[in-house]
Amino acid sequence: MFLNFTEGMEINPEQWERGRYQPTPTIIEAALALYNGHSVSEISRSDASAINLSSTSDAVSNIIEEASKKSKKSICFLTGVPGAGKTLVGLNIATKHSGEDNILHSVYLSGNGPLVDILREALARDKVKRERERGNRLRKSEAMSEVKAFIQNVHQFRDDCLIDPDSPPFEHVAVFDEAQRAWKSTADSKFHASEKRHS
Repeated sequence: MFLNFTEGMEINPEQWERGRYQPTPTIIEAALALYNGHSVSEISRSDASAINLSSTSDAVSNIIEEASKKSKKSICFLTGVPGAGKTLVGLNIATKHSGEDNILHSVYLSGNGPLVDILREALARDKVKRERERGNRLRKSEAMSEVKAFIQNVHQFRDDCLIDPDSPPFEHVAVFDEAQRAWKSTADSKFHASEKRHS
C-alpha cells in the first residue's frame, strides 16, 4: 500500500494502475472538436473541472438566450487560474452560436495573435480534410474565409467596426479571450501613428 501524504484517502496502486489516462485536450484539439459539433462535456475529462466547464458554458448560454428574448444586452466575465478552461468555455459558446443563419451569430475574438493564427490554420485544414473525406472538393482559401469570420483578432474586429461607426457588427455574440491584450486607447493611438509612418 502506498502512503498518500496529502489529506484524503490512501492511493490504491492496483486501481491506479488499471485507471485510464485522460489528459485534458490541447486547445487545438478542443477547438477542432467543438467546431465539428461536439460539446464541452464530450471532450473534457469526467471530473469536477469538466462538470464546472459544462455548467459554466450552460450558464453563459442561458444569459445569452435570455438577453436575446428580452432584447437586452448582457456582459459576462469569466475568471479563473491559468488552465482552468476559460478559453475552452469561450470557444464552446462561440461555436454553439456560430453560423450566419443562427440568430445569435457569434464571433470568437482574441488579442493573442499567434493563437488566432494557429486556431484558424488548424480549423481550415480540418475542414478541407473532412470535406475531402465526404467526396467534396473545398479549397483551403474557401475554408479559411469561413474560419476567419468565426475566429478573429480583436484588433482587426475593432478596426472593421470603426470603418462605419453607425453600422453595428453583424455578430450578436462577441467572445473576448485574452482581452487584456487589446490595449488601452493611448497604446492603440501610438500603434496607429506608428503604422501610418511605416506605410
